[in-house]
Amino acid sequence: MVDLSLHILDVASNAFKANATLVKIDIEEKEEYIHITIEDNGCGMNEEELKKVTNPFFTSRTTRKVGLGIPLFKQTCEQTGGSLTITSEVNVGTCIDAWMNMHSIDAIPLGDIGESIFVLVTNPYDVDVVATIRFKEQEKVQFKLDTREIKIILDGVPFSEPTIMVWLKEYIKSNLS
Repeated sequence: MVDLSLHILDVASNAFKANATLVKIDIEEKEEYIHITIEDNGCGMNEEELKKVTNPFFTSRTTRKVGLGIPLFKQTCEQTGGSLTITSEVNVGTCIDAWMNMHSIDAIPLGDIGESIFVLVTNPYDVDVVATIRFKEQEKVQFKLDTREIKIILDGVPFSEPTIMVWLKEYIKSNLS
């Protein structure tokens, strides 16, 4: 993948198929590293699946025989001298913790994280998404979006409503710039 936002989109969207009701994405970007945590409350994985999940020739999907998302994300992290760890518990959920050294020649950019968040937020599965981002030298959160809070404000108007989709896209874009 050409940037980290696509890895985040790919891994976070796995939660939709795992029957999650909540996906949390936390991104902390510093001068020397980027730390990404993606956590869901989906069906989780048993020990055997957890051992195999970074193998590209393992997938729980029945539509194909390979699963490249997590193995490629792990490779991206490790090529920079970083790491990717996965913890999971059946009927509790899964957490992916990724670290990348941004000074490595193999480091890839964050990319269009706003577009990836927009796609995740407007998912057709009604999965809530909480995205938190802290950039570079600032300790405080620069961006936080919680679909549970937005749903309260919208009072039943779906995210798939075209005017809401336009508003969400602009809200994300303007708050990330």
